[in-house]
Amino acid sequence: MVGGWLILGFKQAVQNFAPTKISTVLFIAFLVGWVLWISIGFPYNVPSDVDLNLSGEILNVVTKALFLFGYALGLQPTHKK
Repeated sequence: MVGGWLILGFKQAVQNFAPTKISTVLFIAFLVGWVLWISIGFPYNVPSDVDLNLSGEILNVVTKALFLFGYALGLQPTHKK
C-alpha cells in the first residue's frame, strides 16, 4: 500500500510539477541543509532521550519545511481545453 501511494504521488508530480525559480531555489536550499545534516552525523532526537540535539532538530525541521514548500510552489494546475 505504501508503494502505491508513492507511485501515485510521483505520477501526480510528473503531470503537474512545473519548476519555478522559487521552487528551484528552495530545493537547492533543501539539498544544502540535507548535506549539512548528514555531514554532522545525521543526529535526530528520540522522545525517550533526555538530551536534546538542537542542531539536529533545527536541520530536521528546516529540511522538511524547505522540501514541502519547494514542492508545493512547483505544483501548477493543469489546464485542459
